[in-house]
Amino acid sequence: MGNMYRSWQLLAALFLLLASCAGLTTRPEPPALVLTDLRLEGATLFSQRYLLDFQLQNPNDFALAIEGMACEILLNGQRFATGVTNQAVTVPAYATAAVQVEATSTLFGVFRQLTELERTQAQPFRYQLRGHVNLRGYGRLPFDYEGEVSLLPGELQRSL
Repeated sequence: MGNMYRSWQLLAALFLLLASCAGLTTRPEPPALVLTDLRLEGATLFSQRYLLDFQLQNPNDFALAIEGMACEILLNGQRFATGVTNQAVTVPAYATAAVQVEATSTLFGVFRQLTELERTQAQPFRYQLRGHVNLRGYGRLPFDYEGEVSLLPGELQRSL
């Protein structure tokens, strides 16, 4: 009888352990990114440096402790700039926080975008933000957002 009682205890302990681990392995949803500002900080003949301001929106019911972020910006399917930050920020549950990313583009990338803009004058400009945030105690959490902006007079106001 004592052996059977111990077996039930071990089985119950195993179920409790598995149930508690299940809550820890919930994959967080990535934060939504809203690009709020893009400023040219410097330029040389071959590269340009920008500061990107983002609002990170946490859709989770728990805080996200972000230790850094890497991203790239694509315009009309072509890479325009890449950026990183080691700025640590904790985004509370269902809240937002600001992050700045330093990004770089190349002369070739800017030239490619100007050529594409000239070719597709009347069409909206598609953009994509993709990359990952590093979460403390979790690792990388990828994100990928896209949208479009019309560069025609009067259309820019309506698309924002």
